Amino acid sequence: MFKQTLDLRVTPYVFVYGTLKRNRGNDRLLSTSEFIGEGYVPDGGALKGYGIPFFIPDFQLEEDKIGNIHGEVWNLDDPVVLTRLDRLESHPNAYYRSVVEVLPFHDDSVGTGLDCWTYYFSREGLWNDEIGDNLRQADGSYRF
Repeated sequence: MFKQTLDLRVTPYVFVYGTLKRNRGNDRLLSTSEFIGEGYVPDGGALKGYGIPFFIPDFQLEEDKIGNIHGEVWNLDDPVVLTRLDRLESHPNAYYRSVVEVLPFHDDSVGTGLDCWTYYFSREGLWNDEIGDNLRQADGSYRF
C-alpha cells in the first residue's frame, strides 16, 4: 500500500471507462470516492470488449482506428481504493496503470486537462480487429 500512497501523490484522480462507471457492475469499489464528472481522453486509442471493455492505447493502433475515449473522473482520497482497483484490473498483468490527460465534456478550452490514472489493456498483440466488439460510435469516439 506504500506504493499506492506515493502514486496518489502523482495524481489523486482516476479515469474509468467501463464497469467502474456509475451504475455499472464494479462501481461499488468507488463508493467512498468523489465523482468529479464526465470527460474524455482526446485521441486516446480505442475501446474493444466482450461485455467488459479494454482500452487499447493509441501507440498500438493504426491512425484511422484512434478516437476519443469517453468515461468518468473520480477523486481517490484513499490509497486502499487504488489497491482495490489494481487488484480488480490485475495490474500490471492484464491491465497496466498509467497517467493520461482527461478533458472535461463541458469545457473545450486547451489546457484544462486533468492528469488521471487509467488502466490500459496490457496484452499487446493478443487482440485484432476481429476480436471483441468494436465500441466505436458514429462520431468516431468510443463509449461503453
